[in-house]
Amino acid sequence: MALGSNKKKVSQRLWRPDFREVSVLPDTKVIRTGFLINFVAISIALLVVTIYVIKEYSLQSLTAQVRELQSQVADNTASNRSILDTNKRFKQSSSIMEEVIAFDQQLLEFPLFIKEITLILPQRVILSEIQMKSAEGLDGETNAPYFSVDLKGRILAGSVMTPSQVLSNFQDEINKLPSMKGRQIEMDLVQFRRNNEQGYFDFTLELMIPPEKGSKS
Repeated sequence: MALGSNKKKVSQRLWRPDFREVSVLPDTKVIRTGFLINFVAISIALLVVTIYVIKEYSLQSLTAQVRELQSQVADNTASNRSILDTNKRFKQSSSIMEEVIAFDQQLLEFPLFIKEITLILPQRVILSEIQMKSAEGLDGETNAPYFSVDLKGRILAGSVMTPSQVLSNFQDEINKLPSMKGRQIEMDLVQFRRNNEQGYFDFTLELMIPPEKGSKS
């Protein structure tokens, strides 16, 4: 019995990998490296394309806004230029109207005044402009507006007196004019400047002439 029950045990040979043959080795990687590289490359490409599209859209939007603003500026410039031209013409017309009104009020006999000025004009003194206009303010006694006359000219070199003395004597002579009789004239030396290149003095003398006594507005 003992001999009959003695059976040979079948021994199983253990499998051992041959590391020299790479093809038969098991694939132990969870995710292939090639897949990760492709995924990262596609993500970067999509990100770059997205940034480029956003920048292009922003650039086009800004360009359109700049063009619109330039168009508005051009329209406003033309409108402002038209307004400035109108304002300039209005000021010119206003200045002319002031002279016409001042002349029409006959507060001063202008031709007679010009004649008297030329007779008392000192030597070496040249008048380049005589301008008349209505002055702001009213005379307290007559309630009539003042009359303003601007005398512009120059004092040439060569006089025995100083330019300031020449101008002072000229002012005294104006106060003595027959057309100024009985009036309290106010004189203001607006400009008195030396021209160093030519050697003469430019001056502007403003006369504030009140209306004659007894005149009413």
